[in-house]
Amino acid sequence: MNTTLDKFTVGFGISAAITIFFNTLLMITKEKILSVHNFMVTLSGHHWTSHGLIDVMVFILLGLFFSKKELHLNISSLLIISVIISVSGIILFVALD
Repeated sequence: MNTTLDKFTVGFGISAAITIFFNTLLMITKEKILSVHNFMVTLSGHHWTSHGLIDVMVFILLGLFFSKKELHLNISSLLIISVIISVSGIILFVALD
């Protein structure tokens, strides 16, 4: 059985982990800095729409970038760590706000 992941699986797996973390940072940033929030409203009419579009663009661009590299990483661990850090960040942000 072939257990090697292809370059797109690895590339977009890395991209997903980074995008998860980026999503948390963007959420905290736009909630704390009113000018960022207002700018995102002007982009699409609603800050959450802009947020989602930016996340999708980051995911696709990073996925294509990392897919061009020959990387061999444990994607499962990377995704789990990214989710744990991001969820912890959101919980702390809500609890301290």
